[in-house]
Amino acid sequence: MDIQLDSKVQKLFRNTKKEAFEIIHEKIPNKIIELTSNEKMYPNYKSSQKDLHWKEEVEKYLKQTETKQKDNQKKRKKESLIEEDQQCNSEVLSAYQILKKEALDMTEMLGIVKQYIQLNIPKISDGNNFGVGVQEEVLSEISRVEKNGLFLFETVTKYFLTRAKLLCKVKKHPEIEDYKRSLYELDQDQIFNLQITYRDMAQDYAVLYDLIMKNLEKLKNPRSEAHLPTMF
Repeated sequence: MDIQLDSKVQKLFRNTKKEAFEIIHEKIPNKIIELTSNEKMYPNYKSSQKDLHWKEEVEKYLKQTETKQKDNQKKRKKESLIEEDQQCNSEVLSAYQILKKEALDMTEMLGIVKQYIQLNIPKISDGNNFGVGVQEEVLSEISRVEKNGLFLFETVTKYFLTRAKLLCKVKKHPEIEDYKRSLYELDQDQIFNLQITYRDMAQDYAVLYDLIMKNLEKLKNPRSEAHLPTMF
């Protein structure tokens, strides 16, 4: 390999290591604190008063939707996602936008940590492979957390498709109260699911951080010791 090219690749590896340790020691702990203390995702959606007046909630929503559609026909302006499509529940969209950003941040950060660990796996040889086993276990946990974050987009897509079909039925058969109630309950369930996903994300960060810190030396130097300590 060309010496200059090899130097660039080695610099890339060093930068990856630097970024990975910044994420491990600073960004992940900050995310744990931020996600467990953020009140934006925890409004009182379980209010019994709100549930008792679900009909009024749906009727008000449908009226606002109809008014917005008429306005949009008169003036075609580009607006923000929440303002542009009043067919969607604004509370769900607001919660989803918060969670979407967190999921993207998680995917980006964990991708860098995973890359560092993969680059630090030693070449295959006989004996003293415990450290490599630790690396593989941590990589497996990172992949699990990544999948949890990406699953958010799949579930939200299904929610929008389900809601679109239900909304058509509500508009087609406004006299059927069950359709309206179903629409209301679907929105409330989705908000609750987003809150649970938000909490799960904080827990995933915490579990992963604990696993990495307990095995950090083996991640950095998988064959540094002659003895094989017990993992965790």
